[in-house]
Amino acid sequence: MGFFGKGGEKKASPREELRLKIEALASDGAISYALPDTFGGGLAVVHLNPDYPNKGKKFVMSLESLENGKPSGKRRYLWDSNKAKDLADWVMDRLGKPFEG
Repeated sequence: MGFFGKGGEKKASPREELRLKIEALASDGAISYALPDTFGGGLAVVHLNPDYPNKGKKFVMSLESLENGKPSGKRRYLWDSNKAKDLADWVMDRLGKPFEG
């Protein structure tokens, strides 16, 4: 048995897994991560910019509040980036957890 488990395989970190999910987003998809109250609560939502490449950057991050534990449907633009790593870092630095809602 290797240092990292069976066969020495290293599992991707949650940060790396999120980066890969962002890079694999489909045009109508979004990834939601719940933020703790310390960082405002609600959801950090990453989706593709429908106007890219004509206008703006490839990925958009929005904040969305929760109502009775469910997404409100009202998103506030936060920022955008062409780098999935930057968005994944922002979410993970704020202790985001995958939201399945």
